[in-house]
Amino acid sequence: MSSKPPTTAFDLKPAINWALFLDVDGTLLPFAERPDLVRVSDRLKSAIESIGPRLEGAIALVSGRTIEDLDRLFQPLQLPAAGLHAINPVPVTEAARIPDIEEVIDAQLVALRIIERAEEFRPAFDLAAADEIAQRLRAGAQRFKAAVLNGLAKAGIDAGNAFELLLALRRIGAKRLEEAFGPGAEAPEARRGRAPVVKATTISALERAAAKCLAHLSVEQQDAIANAKLTACVGASDVHEYGKILVEETLKALGVTLVDGGSHEAAARAHSWHGWPVA
Repeated sequence: MSSKPPTTAFDLKPAINWALFLDVDGTLLPFAERPDLVRVSDRLKSAIESIGPRLEGAIALVSGRTIEDLDRLFQPLQLPAAGLHAINPVPVTEAARIPDIEEVIDAQLVALRIIERAEEFRPAFDLAAADEIAQRLRAGAQRFKAAVLNGLAKAGIDAGNAFELLLALRRIGAKRLEEAFGPGAEAPEARRGRAPVVKATTISALERAAAKCLAHLSVEQQDAIANAKLTACVGASDVHEYGKILVEETLKALGVTLVDGGSHEAAARAHSWHGWPVA
């Protein structure tokens, strides 16, 4: 029996049931400043190719890269590979114990929700599109500022007096400011009566949620509500603002006339002080 330990992979005498899973970046290859700067040497490719038959093909790459990227790096080799492990959703409890099935499902559902929402931000990945959006927002902000200051001046507010200006803005409130001076074009069907310069992804998500709510009603039920000519006053505590918007969007689609009850954090606090439930 030789006392000399194996010094390379070529010296190993693998058993028939061995399998070799090779991490790529930081293991087979040194890290680079950018992933696209990594290069695989011909010597490494030859070594991997020669090991394969010894393991009866039981050799694979494991990486956070895509499969296509791995194929490009190691061409002409076509190796079994598992990619994108870096974004595999796993429960945080995995660090301490084996997660139960509910935790695994929750992690997967969260990941799917992230993927779904990420589609709304895809235009921002295009720098030209992001620059165009930024220009629209800056131009809208300048129009809003000019309209607000001009409107306050007509109302006799001294915009040069910081205290008087801040007090006026506080009393008017953000919603009324947007309705009166917003930079978007007037649009009676839009929120605050003005088309958004750039629609917030949150509002888009709430509009989709409202559409899902409507889908639970039959056409007959929707027509009955619309024909009833109902009026609804919708209000909420400040922390339920998004819920209020969801209710408003749903009722508006049903033809219900809305009366804005506002969002009142102070009122919610007062109710809680008196022991009243806050919906």
